[in-house]
Amino acid sequence: MNRFLLCATCLLLCGNTVWADTVYKCMNTKGQMEYQQSKCASAEQSLNSWNTRIYQAPKMEESKDTSYSLVLNAGLTGHYRLDAEVDSASTSFLVDTGATKVTLTEATANSAGIRCRGSHPLITAAATVMACDATISKLTFGKFVIRNVPALVLPNAQFNLMGMNVLSQLKIEQGKGKMTISMPN
Repeated sequence: MNRFLLCATCLLLCGNTVWADTVYKCMNTKGQMEYQQSKCASAEQSLNSWNTRIYQAPKMEESKDTSYSLVLNAGLTGHYRLDAEVDSASTSFLVDTGATKVTLTEATANSAGIRCRGSHPLITAAATVMACDATISKLTFGKFVIRNVPALVLPNAQFNLMGMNVLSQLKIEQGKGKMTISMPN
């Protein structure tokens, strides 16, 4: 199971190196797992399949104030939260460097008028859940404005998560209970 999660995670995170729209996990004649781009030879050999999705990076708006930084204080649990607007709907996010993509609760998506484009299973650290793909037209936090942000909507999520598809475009520094987010040099 751990090997499967590792392989699935690698395939999901390596976006540009994925070689097929659908990946099939099959059992070969020796009883070993194989990942391939074609369907398994028989239903008995089929263990799993999933669609890979290559997402275009969201577009960070150019800011005239490149010296701006947003400083977040850690909460009592050590987590960092930030206030934001999702398509003009005010909300808050948990900063999550372990999340590949920005993730919205169903309530946030509904209040922002964001609609799903289709659902699919998503393997998380806790379980496999159903998620749907969506796009945030405009995500604003502090003076940062990002357009066309690929996001996931999770019906049972408790928190909105600021994922790495946004965080990786910024400079993040953390220490002594503070996180500083700024534009990269």
